[in-house]
Amino acid sequence: MKRRIYIVGAAIALFAFSGGPFTHADLVRPKTFRAATLPLGGIHVHGNQLIDAIGTPLILRGGQIEGALNIANPTPDQQTAYQNFFSTFPTMSAVWNMSVLRLPTSNWIYSNNPQGYLDLLDQTVQMANAAGLVVVIDLHDDSRTGSPFGFSAPHMPRQEYVDYWSAVAARFKGNPDVIFDVMNEPALTGVVNEDTSDFAWGIWLHGGNYAGQQVMGMQSLVDAIRAAGATQPVVVEGLGFGTTFNNIGTRLISDTSVVYEVHDYGLDEDFSVKEARYGFMSSQFPVYVGEWGFTIDQPTPTQNNCPTIRPDVVPHLVTNFLGFMAAHKMSWTANAFSLHKMILDYSNFTPTRLDIPWTCGDAGTAAGIGTIVKQFLTGPSDLPISIALMPGTVNVTASSTTQFTAQVTTPLPLQCVQVPPLVFLSAYLTPAPAGVNIAGPINSVSLCGGSASLIVKLPPSAPPATYTLVVIGVEQGSTATGTASLIIPGPPVPDFSLGFAATTVNASLGTKLVITANIVRVNGFAGKVTVSAPSSTPKGIIDLTGPVATTGASADFKFKIKGSAATGPQQLVFTAQDDTGRSRNAAVTLVIQ
Repeated sequence: MKRRIYIVGAAIALFAFSGGPFTHADLVRPKTFRAATLPLGGIHVHGNQLIDAIGTPLILRGGQIEGALNIANPTPDQQTAYQNFFSTFPTMSAVWNMSVLRLPTSNWIYSNNPQGYLDLLDQTVQMANAAGLVVVIDLHDDSRTGSPFGFSAPHMPRQEYVDYWSAVAARFKGNPDVIFDVMNEPALTGVVNEDTSDFAWGIWLHGGNYAGQQVMGMQSLVDAIRAAGATQPVVVEGLGFGTTFNNIGTRLISDTSVVYEVHDYGLDEDFSVKEARYGFMSSQFPVYVGEWGFTIDQPTPTQNNCPTIRPDVVPHLVTNFLGFMAAHKMSWTANAFSLHKMILDYSNFTPTRLDIPWTCGDAGTAAGIGTIVKQFLTGPSDLPISIALMPGTVNVTASSTTQFTAQVTTPLPLQCVQVPPLVFLSAYLTPAPAGVNIAGPINSVSLCGGSASLIVKLPPSAPPATYTLVVIGVEQGSTATGTASLIIPGPPVPDFSLGFAATTVNASLGTKLVITANIVRVNGFAGKVTVSAPSSTPKGIIDLTGPVATTGASADFKFKIKGSAATGPQQLVFTAQDDTGRSRNAAVTLVIQ
């Protein structure tokens, strides 16, 4: 059986270069898969969550596997990955407790033999679904996919993508366990200096002329999928080769079932920076980290700063990032469930480790994030963890430095017998002003009364706001958060109020009187205020003045008390309103004798 899969992978690779006939081997579904655990009724978007048909929230976690569906000339390792799909997919689901596969594809390889390509893609998806995995079908376009355009900015949708998604969406519109990832890593100028202006996000959304080039927008790909009749969620990546949604504002995809995706290989990046780049999106929309990891086996692994990070720190960074995603309820697929990334072999699927010596760029390394990811996914997820931050609320100023203590506890006393579990802590600030710094030890603390100190230093440019310090704790598969508030009060707000020197005035039948309403102005308020007497006064009490608009401190109102007026107390409610619409009321009691 494995030989037959190898033939399919080799056929795709050969076909991509020769353009010759496509040889298709029949892929038979194995009979030993465990029972599928796919979401009931497929996947839907509701608010900032993915849910199933009965409303159960879903967080998808899994891995990406590249190969012959997106690489025109697969390496031996990538060919081997395809040879072992029959055992890989059940292992991901049943042994590693994964729920999703991100499957990169190529419109360029597809274009050589559309029907044969779709057949192979369909059978691969069916195998993954049978193993209990949701499949994210992702469109890759780079120098490895057979693209004539390479992989450089601007990297935006093309008409070929629209044609591809029209065909793929039509093929899979009846499969509720598929998600469409419309384009891998769009960009206008790059990663470090990406353009995130309003204009740039407009180009990202709808296309247009950018730097002399006419490009299409992401909305066009979503529209093509919907036009084909597919209703499953669509996944759309941000700018900077999928690294940021900073300043996106209201330039959002017009669709009712959209997930926003990022790629993040900067494990040593401050979490407050991640919060500003994409973490903030999770409060409104489902966020999916489609690619993340710590790449050791590539010749120049600079995207994750591999050469500059101390090896002993990397396990903590990986664990903390898992906590960051968990705290934001983000779905994710790690890069990658393949050799020298998360696994060492296809016989036992031995996970890679980070507690062994390794060298950046070692293509045959046995080091990787596999053990940590597997432990996170398969470890106990119901261990209660409590994190309390002290102080809970504090007033601060820009440039201030504030120390907090994070106390970690569990209500289960049995967990504290013998060797207490360790909890990894990390922290970020939201909203995250540029230049904020959170200093604290990158290590673990005891679950039984352990604590850590964190110091938050705000930049001089931090504007008045209420900032939330979030501390994340991770213990195997269990996560928890604790929060504290830092408040920079804003400047005093100019305001006004309405009142009277005396709350009671006396008048006789058949006379006239003047009631003075006082306007109390505070914090430099100098705007115009319009004061009005009651629009409806008791019988026999007549307002002779009407509304008074003034920038002064008072307004006088003349009333006539007719002989027919009822004697006794009568309440008159006056109203004052400024040009912004703020309204204030005050009452005075008129006693008629």
